[in-house]
Amino acid sequence: MRPDRCLHVCLLGDPGSGLSAFLRSYRGPEGGPDAAIESMVMEVEIEGEPWKVRFTDNVGLPCFDTLRSAALSSAHVVLLCFASDSEFSLLHLKERYGPMHWSTGSEAPTFVVGLKSDLRGAQGHQCVEEDVCFEAADRLGALAYLECSAVWPESVQRVMEEALATAKDYYAVQWQLCPDPSFAAPDRLTTAAHPRESEEQQFWLDHERQNISDDPRPVDQDTVRQSLSMLGRTSNRQTAYLRSDLSGLGLTSIDALRPFQHLQFVNVSRNQLRTLEPLGALRCMLHLNASHNGLIRTQCFTAPDFLETADLSYNMIGDLGDWGVHKYLRELNLRGNFISRIGPGLLNNKELKVLDLSENHISNIENLDGLKLQELQLAQNQLSSLKGVAALQKLQSLDVRHNVITSIAALQAEDMPRLRKLCISDNRITQIAEVAGLESFPFLCELLLAPSPVVELPYYRSQVLHRLPRLRSLDAEPVPAEEKVKAEIIYGCDAEARQQIFDELLPKESFVDRRLVTEEQIAAHEVDTFGQEGDAGPYGGANPAGGAGGPAGERSRLQEAKLRQRLAVARGGGEPAGTGDFENFAAPFASIVVGDEDLPAILEAALEGDVERLILGPSKLSVRSIREIVSVLATAPGCLRHVEITDCQFIGELEKELVNSFPYARGCSMEAPDCGLSAAGSEKLQNQTEQALDALKRQAEQRKRSADLTQECISKQEVLEDFAAQRCSRENPPEPDEPICHPARWREGINSEAKAALKAFVKKNPGWGVEDETVALAEGSKLPVDAGLVQALRLQRDAMLEEWGCMLEAAPEGSGSLLTALGRPLPMSFLEAFGVAGHKSDEPARRNMSKTKRAGSATRKLSPSPDPSATTGASPEPPSAADLALRIMDSDNLLGFMLWAGVRPGQEAVAHLRRDPQEHEREWAKRNESQNALSSAAREAYDAEASAIGIASGMLIAHFTYLCAGGDRGWDKLLMAEDLGSLKAPGFFGLKHRLQGMPRPATKRGHDLHEALSHGFVSFEAVTGSSFGADSLQLRLKNETSGVLEVAVRKGSIFQHVDWQHRQNLLVRMDYVIEIPAGAVVSKRLYTYSMNLSCACASGNPMNLTEFYFDDDKVLLEQSLVWEHFESRFTAKQ
Repeated sequence: MRPDRCLHVCLLGDPGSGLSAFLRSYRGPEGGPDAAIESMVMEVEIEGEPWKVRFTDNVGLPCFDTLRSAALSSAHVVLLCFASDSEFSLLHLKERYGPMHWSTGSEAPTFVVGLKSDLRGAQGHQCVEEDVCFEAADRLGALAYLECSAVWPESVQRVMEEALATAKDYYAVQWQLCPDPSFAAPDRLTTAAHPRESEEQQFWLDHERQNISDDPRPVDQDTVRQSLSMLGRTSNRQTAYLRSDLSGLGLTSIDALRPFQHLQFVNVSRNQLRTLEPLGALRCMLHLNASHNGLIRTQCFTAPDFLETADLSYNMIGDLGDWGVHKYLRELNLRGNFISRIGPGLLNNKELKVLDLSENHISNIENLDGLKLQELQLAQNQLSSLKGVAALQKLQSLDVRHNVITSIAALQAEDMPRLRKLCISDNRITQIAEVAGLESFPFLCELLLAPSPVVELPYYRSQVLHRLPRLRSLDAEPVPAEEKVKAEIIYGCDAEARQQIFDELLPKESFVDRRLVTEEQIAAHEVDTFGQEGDAGPYGGANPAGGAGGPAGERSRLQEAKLRQRLAVARGGGEPAGTGDFENFAAPFASIVVGDEDLPAILEAALEGDVERLILGPSKLSVRSIREIVSVLATAPGCLRHVEITDCQFIGELEKELVNSFPYARGCSMEAPDCGLSAAGSEKLQNQTEQALDALKRQAEQRKRSADLTQECISKQEVLEDFAAQRCSRENPPEPDEPICHPARWREGINSEAKAALKAFVKKNPGWGVEDETVALAEGSKLPVDAGLVQALRLQRDAMLEEWGCMLEAAPEGSGSLLTALGRPLPMSFLEAFGVAGHKSDEPARRNMSKTKRAGSATRKLSPSPDPSATTGASPEPPSAADLALRIMDSDNLLGFMLWAGVRPGQEAVAHLRRDPQEHEREWAKRNESQNALSSAAREAYDAEASAIGIASGMLIAHFTYLCAGGDRGWDKLLMAEDLGSLKAPGFFGLKHRLQGMPRPATKRGHDLHEALSHGFVSFEAVTGSSFGADSLQLRLKNETSGVLEVAVRKGSIFQHVDWQHRQNLLVRMDYVIEIPAGAVVSKRLYTYSMNLSCACASGNPMNLTEFYFDDDKVLLEQSLVWEHFESRFTAKQ
């Protein structure tokens, strides 16, 4: 017996991570090791039951753009795969593929799978640490982290067994899902399922186009001849073979079939075909089986004249297409594709009798009017209603199993009088009255309802058979006559006749109804169990409240995974944006009740994701947890200002305390219905006051300020990275930096020196050029300029701009310009300095600037350009950046400044654009000497007696002292020891030393990280900084004890770089508690603030925990406030 249930497994991950090798290893040798895999279907046994399993490989690829939503939404399990030896592929799971999965609204469970695990421990390969992988899986909301390698098939088998067992569990409860109204929205259907015509055609061409490398297994003539069978008469009365079976050969093209034009039966299933274009030559073809291939559209071959049956199941088709040309089509099988809508493409197929659209993503039955369908299969779709099926008057069999249908009232006998078989199992049919509505179907003899909530009603079979006595089969079990009789007895069909006979025979005795079960007893049982008669409720016996967090472990694995997924969504900003929702779930199998054990993780995720509104719903929270929520609202940084809790009795008990201590001034509010609050207390906590609105407005303004400064910081990273590379600790000097005339020196953030130099140049050279054919230089001398020097400088200038990445090429004809600027844009300040000045000269001045055209000129001199301030009249339209770049090339303004900056033409143009290497090396050595002297003094002062390995504080004070001396505000500025001065005191920056002054208050939970390190309870395996904000600091901590340990990383803790990196130091934004099992290594990512805006971001650099901390809560509220505080100290007058 072939399985009629299909599981769908989707794989997501970077190309080249080993996804196809993983599937090939699981599939075995069938199809060959080199066969590409985009989609494959296997029949497997899962826990003793036969199942069909469909695998879709790498749904994240661009070719799936129009199919991705349907593919992921129909998945029963999603495998997020990465290469174990690639940290970037793991990072992409968190940044790209995890959010891609969540964006579809799919409730399918996920696993994080590390591929190529055979490389772990192999020489020459550095793999991602296992604790980092487990942390990534947890933060992605995955059920588990698994590892395997295609080299070890048994490991692949173990991963697949666990994944498929979970998919099977999900399949069993999927009927509980509520229909997604957003998917059926017209605009979504238009954009997702029907791309614009030009995009669609391009997509098809890209996928179907093949070159030699894409066609490793074309069929040949010999193979075709061996596949021939069924000798018979052709349409022109000739004798020929009419059938060709080319199934399961891993073929990638079938061009060799073209000459066999008399074929009527063609089977090319289970190959790797992307197009059926060669079949257009088979004009006599009647029956086509092209299932289990890689087709993405139905009209991929010229229509034969008399096609009767077509099987295109288990491909990757996203649109039904137009089948109107196949006038004789009787059977069409499109099962197992990604079709989202039944389009109008079948309306002209009046001979169509059988249509199978099962295992797609269809949400509505439509566009079937006037068809003479006898069998319609729509199992495993997204149907929420049977509206539209009434148009099929000759329908005899309807299969809508495994959808989200809640009613079958749309089925009427007058519309479909011939209906014989109805399969509506795995739906949300709850009322026995729905079944009673089928009584009017005269030929209905086979009905499948189980599983559905209605089957949980007492004596369900008897109730159905009483209402539908003509049934021969119910839920795939025969209905014997004895069972029908028992049903009639329960409902007392003969009770009146028996009483009449009894009264006649025994008139003096009282009649007693001795039935063991009666209709009244069934009704009473239903009321006791479900609270209503004849209705099992939307979920039957499933618990709609879900499990509560706690040591009792009441939740299923799917519920635990869903909680972790909601945590990950909250860290990403929430869905919808700004909302952390832990109440509203699509079905009971995914829903949870928040408990005390969940709250710390929920609050941490909400603060990291800057969630504004936290919805906890019905919760089992203790007094301590409620107080913790209020404490977070009152003091924690971030945006959280509103919390919703329902059905929590302790809130009512704490009403007086809550009303008196609630942080109204921050604009915070709480809604707590059904918690025992008085009306006055509830209104007070909702905090709908003018002061609250003002507080929220101020907070939004501060958030915008942080966003603006963050964007400014990001925009300067290229410049700051170059600065850090020039100034960081290294064995050998870096490349000599560019002269002041180079575009690199005019980038935002370091252009103050360049602007000052240009100002000095213009002061000595008012005309931007020469006086008496000379240029006045900075040292006071004058440099003679002749035609040869001008031409050499032009070459030098072109080489400089080309080195920057700005290139010129001939402009398109008719554009009105000879040249156009391409490549990397020039800095705006550079364009404004040299492009605008050259543009604003009047025509006589331009004639003085250049007596000959640029092309071929060898005698052009440096010529003056008038002061821009001298222009009068209305201001013209501001020129574009491209125009300014061309004007720089069209004038010689830059040439004089190049001479001022020390550029002298030579045989190697680009080489002379940089400083003299020996001079550069001397300056680098002096700079290193002054920096090292400063850091040595700081280490001697603060690190002489380090409390533990991994704790150091000297570099922080050394770097901050350097910043106070202006070390970050000058590209060429050479700071010597006398410039740096003495070390700044930590108090100057508002820092406090952990071991000095007043002791820091004790932690609420766990061991303070400093104390745990000092006492040897834990040790650092690694501390790494990457940028700032969420997940910017990664700690890898090892538990050195024999018990479970909780370690607290406190708000305001500071991490420094281990040496001169000239990058941002990091300040922990909020409190964290990390649980570490005995002897284990745990990885944890923290949210940190950047402390110094004028430096490059950390970029995977090792860091030290310092003894310093910063505890000004008003500053710790926002990144902008932290930057403003420390930058004010760096720029304060000494």
